[in-house]
This record gives sequence, C-alpha cells and structure tokens, in this order.
Amino acid sequence: MLSLKTILRHAFKIRCPRCGVGKLFLAYGELVETCGECRLPIRTREPDTYFFMYMSTAAITGTFVISMLMLAPPKNQTIGSLLIGLSAIAIFFITTPLRKSISIAWEYYTDAKSENPRFPG
Repeated sequence: MLSLKTILRHAFKIRCPRCGVGKLFLAYGELVETCGECRLPIRTREPDTYFFMYMSTAAITGTFVISMLMLAPPKNQTIGSLLIGLSAIAIFFITTPLRKSISIAWEYYTDAKSENPRFPG
C-alpha cells in the first residue's frame, strides 16, 4: 500500500494514483477507462469523486463572492465585479483537472485502506 504522500504526489502530477505513470485524462475532463500502465480502473471511480468536486467548486465560488463583496471598489463596481467573475470562471476551468486528480487519488487511498476494497491492488 502506497503512502498518502506518494498518492497525492501522483495526483499533483495528474497521473495514476497507484503507479504514478499513466495519464488520467484523454482530453480536458475526459477520464481514461483504465491506467495505461498498471490497469487500475479510473473511470469507474468517477462517481465517488463528485462530493469533493462540488465542495471544491463551492470553495472557489465562495472565495470569489467574498472577494467581490470585500474588494470591489465603490467606483467602477461593474468592471471590478466582471473581472473578479471572469477570474473565478478561469480558475474553475484551470483547476478542474487537478481537483479531479486529487479526488480520484483520495478515493483510491480510502478504498485501498478499507476492509473490503472494491478495486483490490
């Protein structure tokens, strides 16, 4: 069993949580069916990642809403709000593959630590 540190290191490289070599995505947002190196099922893990994805999206959204309320200058509020909103959308799309990779790695780690792992190995 790999350590959480190793699994997360693989996640930050957007690679397979088990071997750290295989790519997780065919294209933006499209997960591979299985790892090309170690054959770990990847796409079947996707439904278990929704909670993390929703919560991380909520955190990004909340951060930008608070920023808009606290940092928007009184003059040109429309421009400031538009820039903050566009920044939020850009950060959301830029970080989606990394957030998905981290959530798959976390799911792999917790599944491997359980008494009856769904995906042994």
